[in-house]
Formats: sequence, structure tokens, C-alpha cells
Amino acid sequence: MNMMSNPNLKVGAEFAELQQLKCKTYWADDAQAEDYVLIHGWGMGADIWQPILPMLGKVNVHCISLPGFDTSSPDINGPDIDESEVFELSELLSALENTLPKRCHLIAYSLGGLLAQCLLSSEKVVSLSCLGVGPCFVAKEQWPAAMNPADFEIFLRSFEENPEACLSRFVALQNKDDSQSPAQIKKSIIEGRRQLKASAFNNDFFSVPGNKKQWLNCLKLLETIDSRAALQAERGKNIHFILAENDALVPVAAAKAIEDLQQDNIQISLLKGSHNIPASIARESRAELLLQASLKENSAAYRLDKVRIAKSFSKSAKSYDSVAALQRQICQRLFSQVPAEHFVGKAVLDLGSGTAYFQKLLEQGFCTLTPKAESLTHLLQHSPTRLLNLDLAEGMLQFSKQQAGQCEEEISLLDVEYIAADAESLPLANESIDCIFSSLAIQWCQQEDQLFKEIHRVLKPGATAYIATLGPRSLWQLREAWRQVDDKVHVNRFRALKDLSASIEKSGLSFSLEEADIDLAFDNFKQLRYELKTLGAQNMNAGQNEGLSSRERLTKLLAAYEEYRYDSGQGAKLPLTYQVFYLKLMKPLA
Repeated sequence: MNMMSNPNLKVGAEFAELQQLKCKTYWADDAQAEDYVLIHGWGMGADIWQPILPMLGKVNVHCISLPGFDTSSPDINGPDIDESEVFELSELLSALENTLPKRCHLIAYSLGGLLAQCLLSSEKVVSLSCLGVGPCFVAKEQWPAAMNPADFEIFLRSFEENPEACLSRFVALQNKDDSQSPAQIKKSIIEGRRQLKASAFNNDFFSVPGNKKQWLNCLKLLETIDSRAALQAERGKNIHFILAENDALVPVAAAKAIEDLQQDNIQISLLKGSHNIPASIARESRAELLLQASLKENSAAYRLDKVRIAKSFSKSAKSYDSVAALQRQICQRLFSQVPAEHFVGKAVLDLGSGTAYFQKLLEQGFCTLTPKAESLTHLLQHSPTRLLNLDLAEGMLQFSKQQAGQCEEEISLLDVEYIAADAESLPLANESIDCIFSSLAIQWCQQEDQLFKEIHRVLKPGATAYIATLGPRSLWQLREAWRQVDDKVHVNRFRALKDLSASIEKSGLSFSLEEADIDLAFDNFKQLRYELKTLGAQNMNAGQNEGLSSRERLTKLLAAYEEYRYDSGQGAKLPLTYQVFYLKLMKPLA
């Protein structure tokens, strides 16, 4: 197993061999039921899941007990563990993986969530629902959205001095929120003590040799584990972070920090008004939240729906050019970066050709060749440029074919072909293309590794691809306005540069980059929304919120967006930002 955590991490003075963990299984009646593994957090045992279990009756549920957190139960299956020993993180992760069924979905809370993130590289793990924790429980460099390290150190020392009193306070924190009065906080503490008594985690428990040592060891895991690398390395599995708005231990800013990772396989749910996630899910009967990462109909919630993309752009083909000023501006700038010799007499691929505006630019350029370029004109007349207009939307190809312009030349300067295909699976021969041009198309691709692998495959050695695509700051005003309404998917997500760079480099291509922000201005929100819709660029995520927004929600959205209105010098305007990456990709000669 590939451990993505710190290989030098050691959190205990003594280590023991740990092969497997105790696990209690609740079998569903259906022989085909899928397996779900539940991993509890620090300060609690596997009984934390008891209120939720009745909601999971249609799946096999395996409740794992971490070392030192099992107070039960002869009916729990697993080896006898020497509780006087503590375990290195790698040993604990290996034992967890050994305990997992061959194919399972993980649901994990707090410390369990951190451990589960480290297990994402396991072939056994299909998906993860992570409750009440991000990739770090304690704040780290470049990850401040977690518990203050000084506060955690105080908590650690208090546990060393008086475990039961500290644990009582911990459970109280899990049951309180910032809006509580002193009387309510006192009530939370009393409830925490009651839960502790019921769980048997008391002074008698901590007087047993090794129990306190195990808990301290796991506390230090909470402090030390940083699973950001594990998340970044695993982009093919669905991950659902479920956080509580009023959690006293995990700041609400963690939701925004996780979203800023810009990973399409990650979904975030923020439970409004909640402070204890398992209790809230049980109380509100929201078991679907726990299963959402694994359900087939939701597994692509943040992935692009290509069928929808193709239909949307096909439908907007006839009206596209009427509102495509931004697209033309970007296409013209990209076109200006390409030397004419990359086109003349060559095989050129327009990847995501749309209404064939690039073809118009080529025709205009060829028809206005100066006398100094007579050799180019001669070459064109004897060896026309072969232009392949390729697009996912057949409607766009049909429209561009009907509208194709011709230069006033006796001999056609362009030999044009139209191909309906996916950029991630190009129906072209290896090393058959001299130049690729692609303006505002690849942001609709889902698998960047495959996309750039295909680009590398079809380019001739030494050939170049010129690409313009959108960055993650695009449409940020609309995204933030929707965030004030609900936590659904309303706005397309665009890839971060670091992700694009990694995929490009992995393909064997080298690249250079220019970046620019383009700010559009609209008189009103209706005008802004109309442009997005007419361009076919409305929300294309498969997990988008279906149906027309209710009047109340739309009113909230409009009010939130109005906060961005500014004086443009030509009246008050609503802004909409596009972040544009201009990429030049080069395939090596050998």
C-alpha cells in the first residue's frame, strides 16, 4: 500500500506489530449489498454510529474499533490487541487496510476521517464520506482552516493531567455551538458527562495500563496527519466532505479551503445550524448524505455531463455568434500568437471548433497575404492547408459547415473537414497533425491526463498546440453569490493551473503560459444570465441543481450578486470575471 502521509511520522515511544483491527459487522438481507466501513474518531468508540445504523439497513455495515477505543464487547470480531503498546501510523493504516473488505465505501469521522483519507490509495477503497474534518485537524503551513496549534497543545496537556475531565470537555465541545448561552453550555457539559458514563470511558478505563497511552498516541495523530498529498494524488474516487456550520472544533472556513483545492472528485456539504454531524444526520434522517459519494447517480456530481454539453452547444449554434464577443476576443489573441508558417500548407486541427471562427480568421489571413508573401501564396495554391474542424456538438459542426465562408480565390486555400468527436478520444492517426488550435474548448474535458496524452499522440514531433482555456477564478462572482443561497452545484468549475501543468508534463509535452483576467459588465442580472445561456455555457456539471430556482432562492441570489455592483463610469454595472490561460504546448523532436 502506498502511504501518502509523512514517512518519518512517529508518534509513540513504543511500537507493536498490528495486523488487523476489531470490527463488528451488520449484514443486509440482500446478498448483493455493498460494503460500507465506518471508522470512528478520537474520544469516542464505534458506538457513535448506533443512531445511524437503522438508516443503513440496505448495505453491509462494518464498524471498526481503533486500538484503545473498544470498551465492549465479546461479539466484536478481531484479534486480541496488546493495549499496552502504541502503533506507528504506517502500522495502523496497514491494519485498517487489512480489515477492509475487498471493495468498500468508507464513512469516517474526525480522526477516522484523517486515517481514511490516507487510505484513498488502497485498491479496496471505492469512495469516502469524511465527516467533521478536512485534510488537517490542526492548522499547518498554508492550511490555516483548522484548530489553532496552541489550543490543541493546551488540550493535549489537559488530557495528560486528567483524561476523564478533559474528555468530558471534549464531548461538550462536540455538542455545543457558538450561539449557545452559558446555561446551554453547562447543559452540554452535563450531557457530555452522561455520554461518557454510558461509554465507560472514565477514570477506571484510563487506569488500565496502556489505554491512556493509546489515546495520547491517537491525539498526536490528530495533530500530525496532513492528508493533502493523499487527496491530490487520488482524483479518480469520489470524496464527500461533510462539515457542520457550528462545529466548535473544525472552523467553517475549512469548507472554503477544501473547495479551493479545485478537485472535481471532491464534494462539500455544510450542515446549516449543526454542530454534531452524526447526531444531526440521525436526528434529521439524512443517511443519504453518508451514501452520496458512493451512489451511482451521484458519483459524477462534480463531473461534466458531456451529453448535456453537446446538446447545449448544438442548441445555441445559431445564436452563439451574436453574443460571442468575449470568445472572439480570446480567439483573436490566441490566433495572433501563431506564426503563419505553422498553418500554411499544413495539417491543422481546430480542437473544439464551435462556429468555426478560427476558420474565418484563417481565410481572412490567407486572403490578405501581402506581395512579400508571394511564396506563401504559391505554396497555398499548390498545397492547401488541411483544416480539421472537430467538435463534440454536431449542431455546431452543421451550422459552421452551412456558414463556411470562401475567399475570392480561384483555388481554395483551405481543405476543410468536419469531425464530430471527443477531444479525449481523437479519431486521428499518430503524428498526423502539424498544429493544434483550441480556443475555449478544453475546459469541457473531464480527464486532462487523457486529453493531453491524445494531443501528444496526434502531434508530429516538433509540432505545437496553441490553447486558450478558462481558469478557476472564472465566474467567481456568480459562484460566491450562489454560495450565500445554498451549497448545491450551480456554477461550472474550471481547472487550477497546477492541475493542468501536472497533466501536460505527464503527457511528455512542454509548455509556456500567458494569463489574463477579462472583466465583463452587465446592466442587470437578467442580461448576464442570458449571455451565459445563449453561449451554451451555463452549468454543465452532472450534479447540478435541477429545475428553475424558486422565487425565494432567486431573490436571495439577486441580492447577493448586487453586492458586486460597481460604478463603471458609464453607470452602475454587474461584473463577471473570466480568467484565461493561453498555453503553448510543444512536442519534442525525439
